[in-house]
Amino acid sequence: MLDRSPLKVVQVTGGKGKGGQCVLQLARSRKAPVPVELGYLPGKDLVDGTARYLADSLLGYGFLPRGLQAEYRLRGKRAVLFIAFCSSAREAGESLGRYGEQMERTAQGLTPEARMPEDTLLGEDRYYGTVLVTRYESFLIGAVGLQDTGEGVSLVRAARQRIEAVQGKL
Repeated sequence: MLDRSPLKVVQVTGGKGKGGQCVLQLARSRKAPVPVELGYLPGKDLVDGTARYLADSLLGYGFLPRGLQAEYRLRGKRAVLFIAFCSSAREAGESLGRYGEQMERTAQGLTPEARMPEDTLLGEDRYYGTVLVTRYESFLIGAVGLQDTGEGVSLVRAARQRIEAVQGKL
């Protein structure tokens, strides 16, 4: 599954905050370019060693294309941030719609989150609990397993800001 992508996955364990540095050192030592996408993940509250690149099916859903997912510790509880890389804003909108349909089939109601852009869904996922997902250009940025919606909003916004910052440097 991962061989179809130019990115390689390396599981790194180590002291707090050292995982990202080890990945960068490994990539540099092999003279491979460090994928810019790794910079999309906010560092605050990131659980060391949990960042993963998946070639397809983020969270196990076929409608979420390739991307990143990582665990974060929010108020002592773990939640998962995911960033799906879609080929276009249109594909991202279609994937968001499919996720909404999935939640409607498996959960009680779907409510728009007032503190996020219009292309945002807040609901309950049968497998992951509370989910917040928004479209930003050709990306879907979401958090699942949320205990606190406000924390999820902050995490998703931080990811969007990281994407904007990284893309601004290209």
